[in-house]
Amino acid sequence: MKHFIFTILLSVLCLPSLHADEAGAKKVIDQYEAEVNAWVTKINAAPDIAARRELWKVIPDPDAFGLRLLRQLDGAWNQPWFLDYAPKLLQLAPAFSVKPVSENSTKTPLSVVRDSADRFHFASPKVGPLCLALVADSGPATRKFLEKVEANHPDKKVQGQAAMALALLSRELGDGGGFAQFKAQRIDWIRKAIIEAADVEVGNTTVGKMAEEFLFSISKLDKGMEAPDILGWNVSEQAMRLSDYRGKPVIIVFWHTRMQASEETMAFLRKLEDRLGPKGVAVLGVASESRPALREMVKSGSVTWKNWLDANGKIANLYQVTDYPACWVLDGAGKVQYRGVPGPFAELTAEALVK
Repeated sequence: MKHFIFTILLSVLCLPSLHADEAGAKKVIDQYEAEVNAWVTKINAAPDIAARRELWKVIPDPDAFGLRLLRQLDGAWNQPWFLDYAPKLLQLAPAFSVKPVSENSTKTPLSVVRDSADRFHFASPKVGPLCLALVADSGPATRKFLEKVEANHPDKKVQGQAAMALALLSRELGDGGGFAQFKAQRIDWIRKAIIEAADVEVGNTTVGKMAEEFLFSISKLDKGMEAPDILGWNVSEQAMRLSDYRGKPVIIVFWHTRMQASEETMAFLRKLEDRLGPKGVAVLGVASESRPALREMVKSGSVTWKNWLDANGKIANLYQVTDYPACWVLDGAGKVQYRGVPGPFAELTAEALVK
């Protein structure tokens, strides 16, 4: 069935479809967001890790949502309401949006949405939100489209949103893959985003706030930068300061027991504490947990590393953490040497710093 839908999708972009329905698209999005909110409420109320692990088995499926929404959009590519809903496909089902539609095709839902916007809706002011949703893909075709919008769209606010998207993509490219080509230019993109679109709302934030956070990130959180100092409290209500660990490598992991990889992350941290702690590496957690819950985990032996308590998310906001777990490895001077997820690369980076 899925292959049939995609085949029709790619062959009748300009033709009306029995599936295309604005009310249906809205209903699919509303239902999925309600399902996700209900699931989040349940996992926040779960009494223990075991109960949370069971809930992760029944998390609302973003791929199934993406397919349902795609069916509602099928054939509506040239309709005025198309851009009201297409960005949600990329934002709420990003992995689905970049999957090939078949084994023999390079087309993806994202590429079909992008190309339809370029063909039918380029001059629309609604292209702006789509530009920001397109950061799910860092491929050359998406960059080319964003550059076209940034240079040629008739609405300056849309140009600013495209500039913000290009700046965000410059970070997604990492140290290679064309990053050097865009590194110097990203400040110009940020400047344009602020000048032309600072007040444009994007979900619960604005383009101006996104630009501010981006500038902070590239000056404080990226590789080679001196990481922001952290001052907070541990489970024993004692002050902890990151700068007190200068002179030794530091691993910082943001975690909580509501995340899908909670048990694996906690096991990884125990391993790091046992193996690298004696070698002089400071293994530090930032726990988005209540004090009683963390105290119980320390008492049971499941938490063996030092932690800042961050139930209110203040430290996570400082480090711009939105997805858990997240990891930084700092050298003895407090400079970032790794930023990503906890795992073998983080461990190898820290180990290399003590050799």
